[in-house]
Amino acid sequence: MQLSPELAGKLRRPMIVALQKQAAQLYTAKQFTDAIDALHTAIEWNDADSRGLLAETSPIWLAWGETLIKADQHEQAIGKLTEAIRGDAKSVDAYRLRAQTLTKLEKHDQAAEDLEQLAKLTGETSPAAQASVLRGIAKTKKGDFKAAIAAYRKAADVDSENQDRYQLLITRRRSSWNRARHWPSEFVARFVCC
Repeated sequence: MQLSPELAGKLRRPMIVALQKQAAQLYTAKQFTDAIDALHTAIEWNDADSRGLLAETSPIWLAWGETLIKADQHEQAIGKLTEAIRGDAKSVDAYRLRAQTLTKLEKHDQAAEDLEQLAKLTGETSPAAQASVLRGIAKTKKGDFKAAIAAYRKAADVDSENQDRYQLLITRRRSSWNRARHWPSEFVARFVCC
């Protein structure tokens, strides 16, 4: 006797939820590899259900991406977070985590795009200012210092509360043109708090 796809899906659903809970417990216990395995199994079981419940898998992808970040597997985490966003285009947490991960990997243009989307979703000005700062970093690395200063000015205009921070970036860019290309990302990360 073969189960109908609908009945199989109903039976699979509690098992998927149980795997998510198990992954959360493993994550808390800092057993990241086991948590990743549990989330992978949950995704496989959900994919076996051919009804295309992509929106329901978004939290699984998000948890998987977060676990990969904790396990220092940042490149793979970006892929999982992208899947979470594809499943739920309004996932603020997925955009925020992916922007942080992209910033850590020094993919500033891509991180800026995520922050701009985050600003649209939340209505906050801070992500938009952070996106401008990341655009400035990317321009600096390319040697386009005038565009970098323009990006920092835009950040100062958007986020008036922290205008002095952006002015510091502008001043440093002007005073050290020859070293500006080699600023460590950790320094700039103080100004970009995703």
